[in-house]
Amino acid sequence: MTLVVFRRMLEKNVKKVGGLFNDKKETRTLILFGVSIIFANLVLRLLLKPLPEEIAFLIKTLGLGCGYYFLVHKRLGLKIKSTKKISWSETLSVCWLVLLADFFYLSAGAFGIIKAPHMIGTALTIALGAGFFEEYVSRGLFLKIAFQDGVKSSKQVLGVVLLSALSFGLAHLVNLTHQPLNATLFQVYYATAIGIFYAAIYLRTGSLWWTIVLHCLIDFASVLLSQSTQAAPATSVWNFIVWLPLIAIGLFLIRPKKLKAIRYLND
Repeated sequence: MTLVVFRRMLEKNVKKVGGLFNDKKETRTLILFGVSIIFANLVLRLLLKPLPEEIAFLIKTLGLGCGYYFLVHKRLGLKIKSTKKISWSETLSVCWLVLLADFFYLSAGAFGIIKAPHMIGTALTIALGAGFFEEYVSRGLFLKIAFQDGVKSSKQVLGVVLLSALSFGLAHLVNLTHQPLNATLFQVYYATAIGIFYAAIYLRTGSLWWTIVLHCLIDFASVLLSQSTQAAPATSVWNFIVWLPLIAIGLFLIRPKKLKAIRYLND
């Protein structure tokens, strides 16, 4: 009985998500791709658990990266980087927050090196692995698969961005294998918020480098300053509220008025 109710709820929610897309096939493809990211992460995490954390993370990241490259990227002939360019003024109007965040986390990382030099190797492994792989798969491949046939409407763009962000957030559930439930659920929340912003940056610039660099700096500084690879749980409601402006900025960047700019870089 419980399974039947769950299935109906799932079908109902899929229909709602599907309403943001042009066809059900596109919705199913993206949902399956998102589920594959979560499942592949979990399977490799469990298989590699006996190994030291850094080595397991490195093998998992390289394995998934190569797997998605040959099975998805190369097979579909996707082009991750846009062949078109935008002006520096347009780039700065989109990426001003990224630049500020880069400076902040670069400074935090420098302080972290002084505070915890023994964690530099671990921080670099996590930062480079997560920064490159997660941006490549969750933004690069996910969004290019969604727009294989071109950008059709602002409604489609919104649906794709939300679905990619949700997939990115839920992928962090695999961290339940080594960190508490409350910390993991909070990580899912803020990763989803970050995912909306990162997807918007990629769609508006046509380049993954903006988000790769920021992602690497955030993870590098976070590991050094906390001296841990585990996420911290939320301690108050403000921990949740602080991420809302980032969501708002991401949605503002992909507003209907910017559909032409998004089409220019992603068609």
